[in-house]
Amino acid sequence: IYYYDRETGTTTQVTPNGDGIIYGGQTISSDGRFVAYQGTDGTHTYVYVWGTDPSDVAHYHVQTKLVEGSSPAISGDGHTILVEKPNGSIGIYDLNGNSKGAITPTSIGTSGELSKPSISADGHLIAFWSTDGSGGAGHLYTYNVSTGAVTEIASTTSGAGTLAVSISADGRYVVYQSTGETGHIEISLYDVSTGHVMFTTAGANEILAGDSKNPVISPDGHYIIFTSTAE
Repeated sequence: IYYYDRETGTTTQVTPNGDGIIYGGQTISSDGRFVAYQGTDGTHTYVYVWGTDPSDVAHYHVQTKLVEGSSPAISGDGHTILVEKPNGSIGIYDLNGNSKGAITPTSIGTSGELSKPSISADGHLIAFWSTDGSGGAGHLYTYNVSTGAVTEIASTTSGAGTLAVSISADGRYVVYQSTGETGHIEISLYDVSTGHVMFTTAGANEILAGDSKNPVISPDGHYIIFTSTAE
């Protein structure tokens, strides 16, 4: 994994060579100060953090192993890191691997495993999938850090936990992919403030009759990009 600084034009290697670990799943905080990623030795997978700010001596160009888990997500300031835990829960950690809490299946009233967490840049909204274990069927939830409210916003007959959702910076909009009534994979835009889906690719246009995947929403929530197999 490498870190490229556009202002200085410099590229810095983040992960070490020859340590027997395969790294990936990298993501970066909105302020660019911290990189979170995962690494596996073939048996166990861990989440790491690496700093880019020289004023933060403890983390600057230092690889810190946080905890066992995968699919890291990081808040805008880098001080909150979400981890998909091997026990089917979502762990919440600080930059040093200290626990700030956890979201468990029991806490949201489900028996399914929780996976693929996301967090808004402002850190107040967390989204994650709960998998029923039946061909990828499952449910999408949001967790409001400020109020503690857990809300189910979507369900799908397949593909649950395949891809983490994308959240606008202020946590108002969540964009996700799921299998729709058409049998195709569709993209939906959910407005957290109103509790309704504002847009879906299902039936939106004939050219979108194929599968639509991998949505990403802009920080201000004005734009969504995604891929489509439609011709």
